[in-house]
Amino acid sequence: MTEESNHIDNLIARYLTGEASDDERLRLEQWMNASEENKKYFGDIRFLHDKTVASHKIVRVNVDSAWSNLRNQMQQRTVSKKVIKKVSFEINVWFRVAAVIVLVLGAAFWLYKTDRIKKSQPISIVSQNHTITHYLEDSSQVFLNRKSKITYVKGFGKKQREVNLSGEAYFKVVHSKDKPFIVEAEGVLVKDLGTSFNIKAYSGDSIVEVYVESGEVAFFTKENPGVLLFKGEKGIFEKTTKTFRKFIVREPNSISYKTKVFVFHDALLSDVIKKLNAVYQANITFNNDMLMNCKITVTFDNENIDAIVGIISETMHLQLSKTSDGYVLEGDSCSQ
Repeated sequence: MTEESNHIDNLIARYLTGEASDDERLRLEQWMNASEENKKYFGDIRFLHDKTVASHKIVRVNVDSAWSNLRNQMQQRTVSKKVIKKVSFEINVWFRVAAVIVLVLGAAFWLYKTDRIKKSQPISIVSQNHTITHYLEDSSQVFLNRKSKITYVKGFGKKQREVNLSGEAYFKVVHSKDKPFIVEAEGVLVKDLGTSFNIKAYSGDSIVEVYVESGEVAFFTKENPGVLLFKGEKGIFEKTTKTFRKFIVREPNSISYKTKVFVFHDALLSDVIKKLNAVYQANITFNNDMLMNCKITVTFDNENIDAIVGIISETMHLQLSKTSDGYVLEGDSCSQ
């Protein structure tokens, strides 16, 4: 604790015991008016002091009366007369000041530890069967895919910016030179170098994927320097071999779960349906497995799932049936 803190605690102790001079009271009032934090600190100490005093019952004893009674009893039992000295007890004011200082210091330590514990408590944001958008305290945006979670410490952005991710999330980061933005996911680290990016890191998957929409990120582990990724690049971390690789993304559907924009060029119909089922939580199936190898070129821009399956059936000349739990595409073969 600093010398200034000791001085303030002494002033508070003298004030609470009624021993503070007018000058000391003035100095304490000036200190409290300097900030709301100072006022709160004084209020907390006074509250604890009042509680402590209230919890101790004070018994007042008439010392003169007690000694008078004792003297009468002694005179009745002895012939010789002895002089009884009057005894009085006075609690030294400095003892009271010292006791209050101990209370103040103990309360200050308790408040400090409590504040530290509150600030270190983790905050978790969890998405279940829907996507959610969340803004961190530094105004950075996080868009969580379904069944995903981010965890960070209260006071994010004041001293550090570290996030733990389980699942998939898109990050649009407010850049800061002094406080790098770092995401930890499945044992790998992604460090923002001024960018927006997507991380896919489900515990059941064999890989961790990072796609950079703009800017640059470092993709690495504590043991491996990893790779640098730039706009339009995707990085892959193999969990079993603990190796990194990167490549230029040829298909722009890495963040379709966020944008609802899909661009398919000569894509297998099975891959198209798999992507749509994942994003919309739909249940699109085929009555004929041969249809899975059909290829399609199509773009969807924020369409609802009914419109999307309707366009696919018309483009591929397939029959579409809607069931209680999804859709069925029917046909004998691919229409060329």
